[in-house]
Amino acid sequence: MSWRAPGRRALCWKVVLIGAVIAATAVALLTAPHPAGDDVAAGRVVVLLAPDLAWDCVDRAASPALTELVDHAALGSLSMQTAGGDTSPVAVAATISAGARTSDTPEGAGTLPLTAVPSNTVGAEDYRVEPNRWAALTRRAGDAGYGARPGALGSSTEVALIDAAVPGSDGHRDDPTAAMAVDLDGVLSKRSVGVPGDGTATASGLAGALDATADIPVVMVALPAASDATGGARASGADRCDAQTRAWDPLIARVRSHVDTHRQALLLISSTTHTDPERLGVVALAAPDVGGGVLSTASTNAERFVTLPDVAPTILRALGEDPPAEMTGQPMTVIGADAGADAATVAATRRAVVDDGERAVVRDAAFPDVVAAWAVLAVAILLGCFAVTRLRFRRTPVEMLCLWSMSVPLVSFVVAPLEWQRWGSWGLWTVVVLGAMVVGGVAWWTTRRRPWVGVVTVMTATWLVLAAVGNVVQMSAIFGYSPIDGGRFAGFGNQAFLLLGWSALVICAVGRLGEPDRSCPAGSGPAAMAGLLVAGVIVDGFVGADVGGLLALIPTSVVAWYVFTGRPLRWRVILGAVVAAAAAVVAAALIDLSRPAEERTHLGRLADRLLNGSGRDVLERKVATMASTFVQLWAPVMVIAVGFFIWRLVRPSTRSLAIEAADPSLRPLGIAALTFAVLSALTNDSGLRMTAALVGLGVAHACWSTLAEGGYRDGDASEDDRAAQFTAATGSVGSVGSAGS
Repeated sequence: MSWRAPGRRALCWKVVLIGAVIAATAVALLTAPHPAGDDVAAGRVVVLLAPDLAWDCVDRAASPALTELVDHAALGSLSMQTAGGDTSPVAVAATISAGARTSDTPEGAGTLPLTAVPSNTVGAEDYRVEPNRWAALTRRAGDAGYGARPGALGSSTEVALIDAAVPGSDGHRDDPTAAMAVDLDGVLSKRSVGVPGDGTATASGLAGALDATADIPVVMVALPAASDATGGARASGADRCDAQTRAWDPLIARVRSHVDTHRQALLLISSTTHTDPERLGVVALAAPDVGGGVLSTASTNAERFVTLPDVAPTILRALGEDPPAEMTGQPMTVIGADAGADAATVAATRRAVVDDGERAVVRDAAFPDVVAAWAVLAVAILLGCFAVTRLRFRRTPVEMLCLWSMSVPLVSFVVAPLEWQRWGSWGLWTVVVLGAMVVGGVAWWTTRRRPWVGVVTVMTATWLVLAAVGNVVQMSAIFGYSPIDGGRFAGFGNQAFLLLGWSALVICAVGRLGEPDRSCPAGSGPAAMAGLLVAGVIVDGFVGADVGGLLALIPTSVVAWYVFTGRPLRWRVILGAVVAAAAAVVAAALIDLSRPAEERTHLGRLADRLLNGSGRDVLERKVATMASTFVQLWAPVMVIAVGFFIWRLVRPSTRSLAIEAADPSLRPLGIAALTFAVLSALTNDSGLRMTAALVGLGVAHACWSTLAEGGYRDGDASEDDRAAQFTAATGSVGSVGSAGS
């Protein structure tokens, strides 16, 4: 039969898929986030350290001086994450001074004792961190795996610390913030500190300290926390915000009057975020030729987002100095710097960073609820599948549950561009769940005549959305990543990579892309499969900057091609796939290295560190993180599950053979999925969590395939029907029910 239907051209969805894949890949390449901004240059940098400050507090600030500062600065959101998620004051301060993530020791208890020692300056003394405490802190930094060296900033340039909340007393003091300004030996100059004698945060005392440190290139001014500013217990919520910013107002005004932003830079950052829930911090930069715009950095490759390790490199680059090699952070750049921005533009920029913070909080609050609902749905699917196959339960509700589960990731990405931060976490949860029910219901309705149509439609839509805009909506999607955690800000996270690969495999399997189709031109199916797999590799590796994804997707794609097209899979083919994966990673790294340093992704920065001989710590940390997932309490369950599936592929039961006879794509999909699961676990720092997620994704499809293709009908689970189907397909004789399970 010709692929032209009588009287009209038949719709060949495989040809349509080829066009859609090409279009999605083109969109992804055009929207790859590599924001370019302007560097900051200044003769002096004053850093204003604001504890527990978030953008929602700035938006309702009771401080005119604070409002005036941010209205004439480039703005951004600050990820406060250090190594191991430790956001204690010492960990934050040490991370800033190192220009790389580190953490505090468990026994440190957030304290940093300093003792006065003789100084090289006549008539003055230095403060030195207690030697054992400093030695423990530096060892901790070495063990964190980021190559951090606390004190790198203080050893690169002279730094003054003015802390109005911590008085000196009898040559001793305890000041966690001092870790930002000490040198590599843990020494802090008393002359540079300039603390008011009684520790009272008065504007006059601050003015004297600023005058005393006017010749220091970097001055850090630590504002008092809420309890220090108000003289009472630490407040919370709106009351804390109002009391804190009101107490800061004269201090901020004094600092602004002292700093001439036509020649100097004033950098406002959050020094801690002890808020509940945890939030993004604040960063605002006023400098020569900078009076508006947003901040970015090569650490994030995302507008309006920077990280703690970026602070020290930004300070040094502004002074015209190159950051030392051990600093993994990147200098901030300003996008859209405009000293003459109108009020509407300023308000829109501030609204954008406030929304970023609210979206991050809502997303993090909704994520566990959506995942929990998805897990409950997977259990319900398993129970429903058992009820249909064993208890003659109606299959329709279970099939709808399967399609509902498959639709959850798709809907989570589709609603990402909406302003769902206004709905709250439960509102977002409700929209995603109800949206998945609607999409799943529509998909089920399309399966009434052709069972495969609904699954292919949902999975194709998932792949196209992820490929086209997945790299720009990651921070807005539940199955994306959290800017509060600060692991990634651009490209593909582990969840998006997993969904991209899994949806491609399901499309290949259910759409029978490896088989000839009389309604389509010859070769269109294999061409669609090749385009889908190659495009996935391009999008994930070259747009998503995903090293582990490339290492897992390329061998998986080769295995999938061979098993779906019925070709014999030989060891030399597998070896060639591994070599191709390594070559693709090298190619992606070289392309990234060819970009300017401020536009590189983390792949290019990792390659640069490896070439400079300083990337070993990163690789060791990632391998250790991956290996740690194999010793979790739930790890044996995943290992047993994978082992069971492998055993079933090698020695299928008669029941499995009957289902495979009705759905020939099930076995090759199982081989490709297991390959993907194993490689994903070994090449990503999420380790065995990748396998666990794939098992969860596979439950819905396995149940759907069993019910839709396995000979089951509503109210009828006839063993004889399936036995006859198995006999017709394989030529074997025997009862399905009597076979081993």
